[in-house]
Amino acid sequence: MNVFRKFSVVLIAVVFLIVSGKCFAETDILKGSDIRKVMDRLLEYHVDYSEMTPEVFERSFKVYLSHFDFENIYFIQEEVEPYLKRKENELKEIQKKYYHDELAIEYKLLNEDIQKSILRARRWRLDFKDDFESIFQEAKNFPLVTIAEYDGWALNSKNLKNRQRNHLIKFLLSQLEEFDYSHFSQSDLKTRMFTLYDKRIRAQEEGYLFRDLTGKNLLEEETEHLLVLKILKALAKSLDSHTSFFSKEEAYDMRVQLEKGFQGIGVILQERVDGIIITRLVKGGPAERSQSVVINDRIISVDGEEVGDYPFKKVLEMIRGEGGSIVTLGLERTLSDDQSLASQVVNVDLVRGRVVLDEKRVDVGYEAFGDGVIGKIVLYSFYDGEDNVSSELDIRKAIRELQLKGDLKGIVLDLRENLGGFLMQAVKVAGLFITNGVVVVAKYSDGESKYFRDVDGYSYF
Repeated sequence: MNVFRKFSVVLIAVVFLIVSGKCFAETDILKGSDIRKVMDRLLEYHVDYSEMTPEVFERSFKVYLSHFDFENIYFIQEEVEPYLKRKENELKEIQKKYYHDELAIEYKLLNEDIQKSILRARRWRLDFKDDFESIFQEAKNFPLVTIAEYDGWALNSKNLKNRQRNHLIKFLLSQLEEFDYSHFSQSDLKTRMFTLYDKRIRAQEEGYLFRDLTGKNLLEEETEHLLVLKILKALAKSLDSHTSFFSKEEAYDMRVQLEKGFQGIGVILQERVDGIIITRLVKGGPAERSQSVVINDRIISVDGEEVGDYPFKKVLEMIRGEGGSIVTLGLERTLSDDQSLASQVVNVDLVRGRVVLDEKRVDVGYEAFGDGVIGKIVLYSFYDGEDNVSSELDIRKAIRELQLKGDLKGIVLDLRENLGGFLMQAVKVAGLFITNGVVVVAKYSDGESKYFRDVDGYSYF
């Protein structure tokens, strides 16, 4: 008898997201006329909606706002109400504009109000800069947990400005708690802290001002592309919480997570007040193999171009590239554990190559139970990549490890934080624990159903 037939396997989660969640990504430059084309493709797969309804448009304005102001620190209640409380006849007019490929104008008006809120926030940040001495001292005396999260919109301008001030304090608290900045003078640290905060928040704002990461205005076609991208993201999410439209960058990041690998140099970076720091080297990656890169190196240039004032995202884009290509990093390295001592600058040439990610694959643990053990396996996604990396193979390995701990009475397969992934990997993982039968039924809006089965009739590892 196969020993695994006696296991009680508990699935803590629901994996239907893999089937019902639809994700589309942009390909070329988007135009206003592409909105309906893309949404028609999404609707082909959607069970609840076969066409765009007034209620979907109503939700989309709220989603558009929440994508921008997800912390509720930019708007006053009365400023957003015109977009959140549309009359029925207004929504029907918006629906007509959608079918006439004129929808973008509605969101352009909303984005103009977003731009006004950004410029107001930037004026207030200048006030905060002038008053930064007292704000910094206040942050040093604050426990982080006392800074509130805001569920609703601000009631008035005074309340809104206070929220933005608290947002700055929360950032300062997180920096002071996470890092040791004792080697900085107080005046230098304060200047660097505010500069980093302003730099990060500006990077989030520039996309709604239709500027690139350096603050330069986008061309007209680039502006239209970015606006349409934001509209599509809001419309897709308004269908249901599991439907998404991704930018190329987001689609790339998702592919990296699901394939557990990418073409790169294998470094983990973090933006701090002292610059962009290499905090970890990925095992087996080009940076580790070179033995020329050291943890805590600060990146000061990429391919000869200084990056000290660049946004974090732009530096990441400069470092990324095709496998086999070369990138030259200018690294500042402290010569001792005492960071106040001298440092040196080295230039390192790295050949981009395949980097395999080990983190966020599976976590394995167990607890004693009777004369044996009960194992717990946490699976974060259903991934499938090169070099024999897959969720199925990792689960097999995990169970073999658990068998060595004692008589394995049962397994808890914890999927609570599982992000979904490749459907066939979900089927294969389920097939490890059952001997036959249907694993997943996929139903489509046209009534078609597809059945995914465990076909080999065995449960084994």
